[in-house]
Order: sequence, then C-alpha cells, then structure tokens
Amino acid sequence: MAEATETALACIREEVERAFSSAPGAVLEAALSRIAPADECARAAAYAAWDSIAHPLGGLGDFEDAVARIAAAQGSAEVAEFPRALAVFFSDNGVVAEGVSQSGQDVTRAVARNMCEGATSACRMAAFAGAEVVPVDVGMARGIEDARMVRANVRRGSGNIAHGPAMSRDGAVRAIEVGIAVACGLARAGVRLLAAGEMGIGNTTTSAAVLAALTGLAPEELTGRGAGLTDDAFRKKKDVIRRALTLHRPDPADPVGVLSAVGGLDLAAMTGAFLGLAAAHVPAVAAGQAGSPPGKDFPAAAEVFGANWRTSVFF
Repeated sequence: MAEATETALACIREEVERAFSSAPGAVLEAALSRIAPADECARAAAYAAWDSIAHPLGGLGDFEDAVARIAAAQGSAEVAEFPRALAVFFSDNGVVAEGVSQSGQDVTRAVARNMCEGATSACRMAAFAGAEVVPVDVGMARGIEDARMVRANVRRGSGNIAHGPAMSRDGAVRAIEVGIAVACGLARAGVRLLAAGEMGIGNTTTSAAVLAALTGLAPEELTGRGAGLTDDAFRKKKDVIRRALTLHRPDPADPVGVLSAVGGLDLAAMTGAFLGLAAAHVPAVAAGQAGSPPGKDFPAAAEVFGANWRTSVFF
C-alpha cells in the first residue's frame, strides 16, 4: 500500500485535534462558509483545451467532462491529479444486533488491521492508482493500536437505530467535523484528488435508512442484500429499516438530524470529508450507495462513469 506520508498524517492529526478542541459545530460552520460555486471559467477553459486537440469534438465523452469538472473544482484549467489519497472511515453500527448482516463487529476491526498493513483490495487498487491510504477510526467499537491509524473516535460504535438514535446530534456534528479535519489536513499536505470510503459492518442498512429518509423512497427500492444475506435475513433487514424510519421519523430537511437518527459515524464523517474538500477546492472520487456525494459541482463522482471509474477519474 502507498502509506500516508508523515507530513500528511501530522497535518490530519493537527486538524483533528483542532476540531475536538473547538465547540461542536464551529468547524462545520467555518467549512460551510468557505464553500464557493465551482469555477465556470476554469471549466470552460478545460473544454477549450480539449477542443484545441486534434480529435472529434467531444469524442472522449465522460472523460472530457470529468477533467472539466476537476478543473472547475480546483479553479484552474491546469488540472493537478497528484498527489492522490484514499481516506477510509471505520465505524461500527449497533443495528447489527438485529441480524442485518452475516458478519459481526469483529470483522470491522480485522479489516482495519489489514488496511493498516496494506493487505486489502482497497490498498492494492490505491497503490495501482498512486494514492496514499489513510485509515481513520471515527467510531469503531474496539480500536486498534497502529501508528498508521488516525484516531478520531467520536464514540465506540453507533446505537441500534431499531430501538433508539444512532447517536446524539452533537455526536453527528463531531463525526462530520472529523471528516472535514481529515480532508483539510490532506489538502494542507498537498493532496489534489481524494477518494473517500467507509468500512463498518451494518452500514448498508444505515446508508439505506439515510437515503430513504432523505428521498422519501421506500426501503424496498433502496436496500441491497449486502454480503451473503439469506432471503429471511434480507427481509429482516428491510423490516428493520422500516421500523427505524417509523420510530424516528427523521426530517429530510434536517440532514444532521437524519444522520443522528438513522445514520452512522462513518457516513457522517464521509459527509464531512466531501464538505471539507469542497471548502479546500479539492475534487473527490465517490462510489456506491454509502459514498454518494452531496453536490454535483465539486465531486468527480465515480458512479457517473460506471465500470470505467479508475480510468475516468484517476486518469
């Protein structure tokens, strides 16, 4: 694995310490105040650069659009794709007690150890793409002792959303601010393109619950089987999400409230990472249900490019 440099880890840890020493919400408000619209002049200049090359106009399709979006996010047609990094937020989810996953929380810890040692598929893909890997403990039930793990634990696992909130509102804000701190620390260290991911057994349940709360769509339309669930367990998973939404009735106009009611610490931290990247004018790579980005301008979202995301975004 391409391990995070000491400079990058030092910058991240300084930002995390600053976040935890500030009043809840202060770092979030500061990041939101720095987010500006994408630079349309840079976007137009990037398209003009493509058009100046001898090839059919628009002939490279989504690849041209991806470069233009990155230019708009960075504020320059001279797109900088290196250094790159992958930040992975680790957290456990209390909803696993409902039998929504075939694995327990010990798997989250095992994957964390393997990632710190560079022995995961994500590490291999990151190395192929030339990206540093930054594992972050934002809410593991049991942490690990490894110098390569960023320790930013808000609480030891989320609550069981079938019976109570995932976390307090302040806890959701703190987790968002961890993500902001990681993103801003990496930006300070010079990272120009960041992929954000998560690892936490049970988080396909929480991400489906968050998506259902925000969109109003039925859990049946949004919930995937996950890793190896039986038909009975899959039905139970969808029922748990319905029960959680009925219990909490989260307001889609209050995304922090949605996260605190039915989300997870990993999802909140990823939300913060995307906000922090937008504030720092660093484009993001996102993929999958749990990693859906919050806006169309700053993220260079992998789902736009389907199976070709590595060549389209990590060009």
